[in-house]
Amino acid sequence: MIDTQKNTSNIQENERSGLRISHKEDTKITSHIDVIDLENDYQKLNGKNKNPFPVDVFPKAVQEIIYEAHNKYQFCLDYLGAGVLTAASASIGNSYKVEVKKGWHEKVNLFTVIVGRPGDSKSHALNFCFKPIHEREDQFYKNYENELSEDKVSLKLTLLKKILISSFTPLFIIILILYIMIK
Repeated sequence: MIDTQKNTSNIQENERSGLRISHKEDTKITSHIDVIDLENDYQKLNGKNKNPFPVDVFPKAVQEIIYEAHNKYQFCLDYLGAGVLTAASASIGNSYKVEVKKGWHEKVNLFTVIVGRPGDSKSHALNFCFKPIHEREDQFYKNYENELSEDKVSLKLTLLKKILISSFTPLFIIILILYIMIK
């Protein structure tokens, strides 16, 4: 914005990458244009995607992460948005439930299938979204190893905490075979 009295620009960038615009010095009216709002508007109005992922439903901090990953790594917003929702669902786990009706409670588990062309960076986008969970599981494993080495002396039961399951099908088959053998 140009100040008409001084004919100079009055735009200053703040530390969160937003623009702070001062209108007239004497009225002291200040408005804030957020870069995330500009990014949301651009994504909606550029016309490339007829049905864009509604990134604007996320909190601003999550939107910043999504747009930063989109701009830096060129991950599709659809993959990032779905990945964030799925990672949040996995993080919540069984801690919270939604009351659909009185007496009817459902877990917030979200099962997601992402379909795209080969080379679209689907796996990379999901790995980006799940990185904090993988780091937490690595810490669980380190704790498990420490407890296991201590348990050799005390002979108590040690369990490994897991948030995510990978290679579910072979595990399911093994459990099914064991179940059949027991019966």
